[in-house]
Amino acid sequence: PLEKKLKLFATKLKVDTQAFFLGERNDVPKLLKQMDVFVVSSLKEGFPYVILEAMAAGLPIISTKVGGIPEILSFESPAIKLVPAKDSQALTDNIKIFLENINKVSAAAKTFPEIVDKQFTEKQMVEKIEQLYNSLKLKQPRT
Repeated sequence: PLEKKLKLFATKLKVDTQAFFLGERNDVPKLLKQMDVFVVSSLKEGFPYVILEAMAAGLPIISTKVGGIPEILSFESPAIKLVPAKDSQALTDNIKIFLENINKVSAAAKTFPEIVDKQFTEKQMVEKIEQLYNSLKLKQPRT
């Protein structure tokens, strides 16, 4: 629904030749492999699987610190930077820093696919959800 507005906004900013609106795609892993850095500028999020897809592709990640993102990116790495939501200057500054140090951050991000394979398996995700439900069950008032 916002595509037309965003395209007009990109034209107004004179970045319409650099901003691409690709729509729904079936070849996301292929597209991710063409990127140098993955940026998430969300103001709100739940548990964005796109972060896991970027990690599986071995991409350095700059993201706003919202929703479940800090939980996913809870480990230390020079290839991860979390910034406050609505802080476009912090996003811009960190994109520049990552691009100026692309070899270093890309090398550090090469460990990400292994992290996804070890920490975000289907079994582990189900166990985490079960733990959450059990903790909520324990907090219910007794009748």
